[in-house]
Amino acid sequence: MAKKPKILVALTCQRFVFSRTAFSLIQSALNSKDYEFDFYLEMGADIASSRNRIVYVARERGASHLLFVDYDMYFGPDTIQRLISHDKDIVGAAYNFRNDPPRSTAVPITQTDVAHPLTENLPKELFKCHCLGTGLLLIKVSVFDKFKGPWFMFGYNDTGDMLYGEDTYFCQRAIKEGGLDVWADPTLGVKHIGEQLF
Repeated sequence: MAKKPKILVALTCQRFVFSRTAFSLIQSALNSKDYEFDFYLEMGADIASSRNRIVYVARERGASHLLFVDYDMYFGPDTIQRLISHDKDIVGAAYNFRNDPPRSTAVPITQTDVAHPLTENLPKELFKCHCLGTGLLLIKVSVFDKFKGPWFMFGYNDTGDMLYGEDTYFCQRAIKEGGLDVWADPTLGVKHIGEQLF
């Protein structure tokens, strides 16, 4: 019998995990019989450091895949299965930032301006992208052997303003140094939990 893929589901948070996120993970685990799930919670204010530590945990635990899940993601019971079924080195959900109007965290490879993307008209099916949010991102653990860590870092300008997040840094290095593609699935219906006044 073939060995089941082992998915390390790594939750990152500062203080808490939304109940909807926890419920999404429970539903996914109950819905997936073809994979072995391992769970890990990393708490801390420095998300880039947390993600780098999680890579080592995935290796230590013998995971074949690492699934980053942020504390504020809401998704359906078949979402993880659908991501795995794409069989890509790096694939995630194309979900929105918490802005109004909505703007996707996925920047299609067809766009030339990564810093100021136009994400209103995303492709309707799986697509390659320059970068993608790590809020719900599946990565084969072998990817981390293709280029040196630290794999996640923030970029700042001379006055201390952030130029890019740890997710963009990872995706760009994976593409340029690892020779890999980053894929986004816009069909999953993943939601970013936020706050609004009503």
